[in-house]
Amino acid sequence: MIKGILSGILDDATNLSDVYQTLAIYASIDDVSSSGIIANSSEDAPIFSITGESWQPPSQLLTVPDTFWITSPFKDPGELENDKMRSIADIFVGYYPPCNDQSQTRLDWRGELNNASNWKAFKGSLTLCLQTLDSSFNSTMRTTITCLSDRHGDDDFCVGGADLLEWSAQVSRSLNGSASIYFEYDNYFTGQWVPKILTDIIGETPAYCLPDAETGVGLGLEGFMRRINNIAVYMTNTLRTELKETFIDVTYYWMFLPTAIYLVITIFLFSTIFTSRKTETPLWKSSPLVLLRAMNRSNSMQKLGQVEDDAKNTRVLLQHMGDHWHPRDVSQSRY
Repeated sequence: MIKGILSGILDDATNLSDVYQTLAIYASIDDVSSSGIIANSSEDAPIFSITGESWQPPSQLLTVPDTFWITSPFKDPGELENDKMRSIADIFVGYYPPCNDQSQTRLDWRGELNNASNWKAFKGSLTLCLQTLDSSFNSTMRTTITCLSDRHGDDDFCVGGADLLEWSAQVSRSLNGSASIYFEYDNYFTGQWVPKILTDIIGETPAYCLPDAETGVGLGLEGFMRRINNIAVYMTNTLRTELKETFIDVTYYWMFLPTAIYLVITIFLFSTIFTSRKTETPLWKSSPLVLLRAMNRSNSMQKLGQVEDDAKNTRVLLQHMGDHWHPRDVSQSRY
């Protein structure tokens, strides 16, 4: 899955593989700028963070404050929240836009950096869902891709808890870092993929204000949405084409009938064994000697020992009688 995550970060566009009813990764985006706060506005290096969150944004700990950060706090996606599965990863971005309210490059960055209202913050979530096709007809047929978060029909789709945990860790490691971007100053980065994400949100010249008309692509929330959707598409394609795991779902009540038959056969087998032993029933099939007396209806032998004693005192002559050879008892006669 790490290949899919990194491909989604680095590649600019892709399409879903053939759409059919299967598991997929769904991306959702929220603007959480109103939840942003400045933790230490009185200091020279203010830290912009999201209120209500237990984690702290990554920081380079430089003499100048960071103006951009991205993080995906690690969590266990297998745990349930309100009887529903949690998202695989929540990706947060906070940044200080280079454009002011008049769409001009910010020059007095120290004076405006301490004001949380001048910052932007976005949240993107990657959630496992069941992707299917939803068709409607109104003069023409229209088919859309629908992502369902609940059970669909009688189909079961499974992902191992260990896999979900690994995916969350991979996203957390890949999307974590910060940057210091200032007009007419040196730029500093930490985090391997931070420059790529920063370019999606702020543009190729992050220290200068460039309107969307000049960049040719939407920036800000639109750029963040485009990147997170791209990651979701690559993860979905990887999930469909490269991750092949077999899960066995046992429906135990289907095993009741064969189990009951096996138990009945076992009971009859041991009942026959114990009953035969108790009555000392001879094991006739264990000795060919019994064939000598098999046709004698007056045979009163009940034990194999009697058969063996009788065999010691019996003399048999193999004699041709008509078309066949037969053993003839000559114990009482002389020849």
